[in-house]
Amino acid sequence: MDTIGLRELSHHTAQIVRRVRNGETVIVTDHGRPVVRMTPEPATSSLLARLTAEGAVVPATDDTPFTVPEGDPTEPSLSDRLIAARDEERW
Repeated sequence: MDTIGLRELSHHTAQIVRRVRNGETVIVTDHGRPVVRMTPEPATSSLLARLTAEGAVVPATDDTPFTVPEGDPTEPSLSDRLIAARDEERW
């Protein structure tokens, strides 16, 4: 783990980011006090994997496939009914 000053970060940002991208952790100091820890972002294969790791998404535990409920094909769809209701409100 390397420590650099804030001035060095501002003058050599690209090089320092490259070092962090390559796996190094860098602590940035301001007047000798640590203010920022730069660590590489963990590589995840997908947005879903990242959100699951952060706890924002809980994976499904049931593998049952989703089924579309059957309705009367002569009835207008819900989307059509909502559009009609919106149009009625406008006039």
